[in-house]
Amino acid sequence: MTTTRLVSFRPGAISLYLLLLIILYLAAAYLGPLFVFLFAVFVSAPVLSGLLTLLTVATLKYHQTFSNDHPLKGEEVVYVLAVSKEAMIPSGAISLRLKGSRQGMSLGLTDIDMYPVANRRFSFEHTIKCPFRGVYVVGLDSIEVRGYFGWLSFHLPAWVRTFYVYPRIIELREAPFAEEVSSLSLPGTTHGNEEDITLLESVRPYVPGDPVRHISWKKFASLGVPATRRYESSAQPGVTIVLDTRGGGTRNERMLETEDCSVEIAVALVKYFSESGVRTAIIGDGIEPFRFAGRDDSLFRRFHRSTVSIFFESSVSPLRVIDEELFSRRGASGMTVIVTHFADPEILARCEQTASTGSVAAVVNLSGRSANVRDRTLRGVRLVRERGGAVCPVFGAETIAEDLVR
Repeated sequence: MTTTRLVSFRPGAISLYLLLLIILYLAAAYLGPLFVFLFAVFVSAPVLSGLLTLLTVATLKYHQTFSNDHPLKGEEVVYVLAVSKEAMIPSGAISLRLKGSRQGMSLGLTDIDMYPVANRRFSFEHTIKCPFRGVYVVGLDSIEVRGYFGWLSFHLPAWVRTFYVYPRIIELREAPFAEEVSSLSLPGTTHGNEEDITLLESVRPYVPGDPVRHISWKKFASLGVPATRRYESSAQPGVTIVLDTRGGGTRNERMLETEDCSVEIAVALVKYFSESGVRTAIIGDGIEPFRFAGRDDSLFRRFHRSTVSIFFESSVSPLRVIDEELFSRRGASGMTVIVTHFADPEILARCEQTASTGSVAAVVNLSGRSANVRDRTLRGVRLVRERGGAVCPVFGAETIAEDLVR
């Protein structure tokens, strides 16, 4: 509920009234009965205006309805406001102060000024679209009932509805980078020191005597030299997903589309790996970190809800986040996946430098980008992939599941 001061006064209007009242008083004193009558009317006018305004306040009713109390991303909410005055008295102007925002951005609701007609219902309807994740605030912020002469106003408390619109949860059918990298492979079922072929640790040059079945044919095709996949025992180092939260300039719809796509990529990766039993962490500058020892539905729900508070306002490169994470955890092993919406040469270079070990991969989000930016980015991605780097482009929010395993 939104509360404001109950009564407000307009000093300018009151000062003008007092000036006219003094003039009428002097005219009544010197010019006779007509001005005495006008002076009496002028004195009683504020009292009558106040009483009628109070009656309007007492008989004014409003009702708000929302077609959907829990909208999902992409859905719409039909907001209906109905106002009526249940009294046969004349009324001054009424201002309906509407609020419609998504994390500081306007949803297009504007204030309404009206003169209510007795026993007639005024209805206002507006469709709120929820194309992006975030916190949406919609409703009647306050009602201002103004007196007839504009001297004072009465403010009625009102209420607004808060909607939390969460990103979609996209199901992945298979592991991204499963052929190229290590910790993105699923954990196996062997125990002890047995070699677990589902726990790919790294890729190294082929040495005579290595099992042929361990040759990485994709690496052979991209590098031109035979390479062997190395496996570790059943201890799984895990996956660290780093979300790039750097700002991308003007916060328009195209930028919001890009941000949401990055968040949905991160959510899809966290869900897939944690539910597959892989130790999974999600970190990034300015976001709350989450760490999964394996499948944890309650922790995943908490992480999913927290994504409405992820703001892309950072100036810190995800590479710096990775370096700080490695330092704080004393060089913990595992695979790092960067989810970024920038064609960052340093990120692509890191993926290329770690091509032999597969310790760093990147998902480059191209959603909302112009054709020129996409073409330029794809050229860099292809070059890195030809040199053995693990880079995956995602072209849009609707193709995340397909692009991540392509």
